[in-house]
Amino acid sequence: LGAGKSQDVISLLEKRSFSEEPSFESQRLWSLFQAHRSLERHPQALVYFLQLNRLLPREEFVRLCSSEPSLVGYLRDVWLYWSWIDSDQQEQKNLAQSMPELLSVALEVWPESIFWKTVEKSKVQNGPEVSIPVIAFDQAETRSLILQALGAWSMKRWDVASSLVQEIQSLE
Repeated sequence: LGAGKSQDVISLLEKRSFSEEPSFESQRLWSLFQAHRSLERHPQALVYFLQLNRLLPREEFVRLCSSEPSLVGYLRDVWLYWSWIDSDQQEQKNLAQSMPELLSVALEVWPESIFWKTVEKSKVQNGPEVSIPVIAFDQAETRSLILQALGAWSMKRWDVASSLVQEIQSLE
């Protein structure tokens, strides 16, 4: 995967299954998740991520997810992406099937995440069909950082915007 060979990894591993050997199968699923993720094939990536969730013992899965700091951000971005794409698209329908399980997993792995707590609260208040989490930022500091990040991004100051986004994420 590190050499940019995600498609080769997918071609090789999707043809195999190691169901008789769980440790090999978990590695296969994780690699397929990472390969699809790198190619921005979100529905396929989520399929393998959630299959891995069902295969691994809970503690091991939580440890694996926690060991990758960018994972919570990726899954949040996929949720937001799913929330905003056209509901008539097949990709949206494919992602929609995975969202309830993703929410459950995210709440278990990252129980302190403001984003996932807000999604859950929104779902409880508005019913299971709610797809777009409404996030209210109570802190003036968070609001200010978001505005600064958007301003930096609009001026093509990617390094500054990225730094501000990291600062926002650290507030969570």
